[in-house]
Amino acid sequence: MLFRRCAKATLQAAVVAGLVLTAAGGLVRPAVAETATAADHITSLSRNAITVLGDSQLTEAQKADELHALFVDGFDIKTLSRTVLGRHWRRADDSQRAAYMQAFERYVVKTYVRRLSQLDELAVEIKGSRAIDDRDSMVSTVFAGPDGRSLKIDWRVREREGDFRIIDVVVENVSMAVTQRAEFASLIRSNGGRLDVLIAALEKKAAA
Repeated sequence: MLFRRCAKATLQAAVVAGLVLTAAGGLVRPAVAETATAADHITSLSRNAITVLGDSQLTEAQKADELHALFVDGFDIKTLSRTVLGRHWRRADDSQRAAYMQAFERYVVKTYVRRLSQLDELAVEIKGSRAIDDRDSMVSTVFAGPDGRSLKIDWRVREREGDFRIIDVVVENVSMAVTQRAEFASLIRSNGGRLDVLIAALEKKAAA
C-alpha cells in the first residue's frame, strides 16, 4: 500500500508545514536582521498563502485553486518528481514520464492543500539560511503549536537565474524526497518494475 510507515509520517509532517509557513495569525519572525533570498522566497510564499486563507470572499474551491497556483509557483515540481523517481525516470519513455509527472503533481498538490486546515494557530520562526552549493540553500524554520510543542522544518531551495523554487522539505532531519524515493522504488520493484502501477496509485490518491 502506497505511502505507509515512515513515508506517511514524514509526508503528513511536511504537509503540516505544507504549502505555507503558517496560517491563522501569520507569524513569520526572522531570527536575524538580514535573510538570504531563499529565505525571502519562503517568507513571501507564506504571506501570499495567508492572504488566500484569510479572504472571506473566496469559496473553499477558489481557495484551493489559489493555493494550487501558489504551490506550483513555489515548488520545483519537475525536479522533485524526477528526484523521487530516481533511476526509474531514466528508464521511462516520454509518454510514461508525462503521465507520471501529471499524476505526481496532482497527488502532491491535493495532499498539501487538503491538509492546510492543520495549520491553524501555528507560528513559525525562520532560524536562518545556509548555502549548500552554488545553486541550493537550506532555509531552517521551527514551527510552534499552541500546546507548546515544536517541529523543525528545513526547506531546500534552488536558484535558477534569480528564480527560487523549493525542491525538498526536511522534517526533523528526514527528507521528504529521500523517503518518497524509497517508497516509490519499493512499490515499483514489488510490481515487476512497472511504472504504470505507481502512476495508477498516485492517480487514485489524487482522486480520493
